[in-house]
Amino acid sequence: CGKSFSWKKNLASHRRLHQEGRPFACAECGRGFGDKRHLTAHLRGHMGLKPYACPHCEKTFSHKPNL
Repeated sequence: CGKSFSWKKNLASHRRLHQEGRPFACAECGRGFGDKRHLTAHLRGHMGLKPYACPHCEKTFSHKPNL
Protein backbone atom coordinates (compact mmCIF):
# COMPACT_ATOMS: atom_id res chain seq x y z
CA CYS A 1 0.00 0.00 0.00
CA GLY A 2 3.05 2.27 0.13
CA LYS A 3 2.84 3.08 3.84
CA SER A 4 6.15 3.21 5.74
CA PHE A 5 6.94 2.87 9.42
CA SER A 6 9.83 3.76 11.72
CA TRP A 7 9.34 0.69 13.89
CA LYS A 8 9.32 -2.93 12.76
CA LYS A 9 6.47 -3.87 15.12
CA ASN A 10 4.23 -1.16 13.60
CA LEU A 11 4.88 -2.54 10.12
CA ALA A 12 4.06 -6.06 11.32
CA SER A 13 0.81 -4.83 12.86
CA HIS A 14 -0.12 -2.99 9.66
CA ARG A 15 0.67 -6.05 7.54
CA ARG A 16 -1.68 -8.11 9.70
CA LEU A 17 -4.51 -5.70 8.81
CA HIS A 18 -3.96 -6.44 5.12
CA GLN A 19 -3.77 -10.20 5.72
CA GLU A 20 -6.43 -10.74 8.40
CA GLY A 21 -8.65 -7.70 8.00
CA ARG A 22 -10.37 -6.12 10.98
CA PRO A 23 -11.90 -8.99 12.96
CA PHE A 24 -12.97 -6.94 16.00
CA ALA A 25 -16.23 -5.16 15.15
CA CYS A 26 -18.18 -2.67 17.25
CA ALA A 27 -21.68 -4.01 18.00
CA GLU A 28 -22.95 -0.42 18.25
CA CYS A 29 -21.83 1.05 14.91
CA GLY A 30 -20.15 -1.80 13.01
CA ARG A 31 -16.73 -0.18 12.74
CA GLY A 32 -13.95 -2.79 12.52
CA PHE A 33 -10.60 -2.90 14.30
CA GLY A 34 -7.52 -5.03 13.85
CA ASP A 35 -6.67 -4.92 17.54
CA LYS A 36 -9.01 -5.65 20.45
CA ARG A 37 -7.49 -2.81 22.50
CA HIS A 38 -8.54 -0.31 19.84
CA LEU A 39 -12.10 -1.67 19.94
CA THR A 40 -12.12 -1.32 23.74
CA ALA A 41 -11.00 2.32 23.49
CA HIS A 42 -13.62 2.95 20.78
CA LEU A 43 -16.39 1.49 22.97
CA ARG A 44 -15.55 3.96 25.74
CA GLY A 45 -16.68 6.70 23.37
CA HIS A 46 -20.09 5.07 22.88
CA MET A 47 -20.48 4.62 26.64
CA GLY A 48 -19.34 8.16 27.44
CA LEU A 49 -16.55 6.88 29.68
CA LYS A 50 -13.57 9.15 30.25
CA PRO A 51 -11.29 7.34 32.69
CA TYR A 52 -8.18 9.47 32.11
CA ALA A 53 -8.07 12.69 34.14
CA CYS A 54 -5.58 15.53 33.87
CA PRO A 55 -3.63 15.96 37.13
CA HIS A 56 -3.56 19.75 36.62
CA CYS A 57 -7.20 20.51 35.79
CA GLU A 58 -10.67 18.90 35.81
CA LYS A 59 -10.62 17.75 32.18
CA THR A 60 -11.12 14.03 31.45
CA PHE A 61 -10.47 11.96 28.32
CA SER A 62 -11.59 8.63 26.88
CA HIS A 63 -8.18 7.95 25.28
CA LYS A 64 -4.93 8.14 27.26
CA PRO A 65 -2.87 9.72 24.41
CA ASN A 66 -5.27 12.71 24.47
CA LEU A 67 -4.38 13.41 28.10
